[in-house]
Amino acid sequence: MPGLFSSLKSFTVVINHKDNDQNCPFKPGDVIDGTVEIDVKNSINATSLEVNLIGEAVVTFKKWYHSFWDREEEAETVLELSKVLWKRDQEDGTKETLPLGHHSFPFKFRLPKSLPSTFKFFCGSPLEWNSNVNGGQIEYHASAHINLKTHFGEKKIPTKPNQMEFLVKRPVNLDKKPELFKPAEASGEKQIFCAGGKIELNVQLEKTGFTEGEPVKLSLSVNNNSRSTVKKVKLVLEKRMYFRYLKRTKMKCTKQLVELNVPLNVPKGEVATTSNRQLIIPGSTEHSKMKGIDNIDVRYKLVATVPIFGQSPVVAISGVTIGERDSNRAL
Repeated sequence: MPGLFSSLKSFTVVINHKDNDQNCPFKPGDVIDGTVEIDVKNSINATSLEVNLIGEAVVTFKKWYHSFWDREEEAETVLELSKVLWKRDQEDGTKETLPLGHHSFPFKFRLPKSLPSTFKFFCGSPLEWNSNVNGGQIEYHASAHINLKTHFGEKKIPTKPNQMEFLVKRPVNLDKKPELFKPAEASGEKQIFCAGGKIELNVQLEKTGFTEGEPVKLSLSVNNNSRSTVKKVKLVLEKRMYFRYLKRTKMKCTKQLVELNVPLNVPKGEVATTSNRQLIIPGSTEHSKMKGIDNIDVRYKLVATVPIFGQSPVVAISGVTIGERDSNRAL
């Protein structure tokens, strides 16, 4: 019999995406279908053909061990579905069970409703020789393999390439959380050394629930009881990612998504307010809170700061939730 891999001209998994767009994600509970395509050059003594959908969440940490850095990983399987698409008749004594030519085997799965969204982010310390190690990812792929018997025992021929990745997006339905549409505020104050008195910062938001591409509208108020002059307020939308290793060690990575500097001139003893300021939620932003997974989480914070020369700033922080609404949900 010719070499096992040389017997195949091609062996791939094809997933049917909406509008043939591979970047279009599936949602938990969706039906995912496709075909396993096989082009056989030489007949194969196969016993069965199996297709698999696999999802895995991996958290990676880099730890210092006495005199060297070591990389540790913790993996959690979030999806494991399989189906036999073809099986040889056990009473069939022929060997050439997959003859020459093209073969197409359709498959269909329904994704569990508990799946977390596809995710990938890594961060690290500047002290590390390679900082792109700490973080985590959630990935999904489809693969298939042919089972066959040889003189050396059971063998598997995998698809070429080995897997076909697909995206999953688990939406956060803002309409189910009415508290996100109520006004909110965040405050911060700081005693200013060498300048006497303190500076108070207040941020007011119309709401805390937003969709991708939606503006975050807010108002600012600065009460300056110090001898310094406040010249600006810095607004930043932060994405905070939390990774847990061995259910004990917890690491936070922060990424700035949007930044806005609001110019102000607040002399000592005065109060200044400004309204109708806004930051735009970027498109293609992961929704808040990684449901369906224990070791990865995503949160968003609106951070307002008043810079102070030679000292830490005055800070006011408000949590925001990014999701979707029934009115803009994809059909």
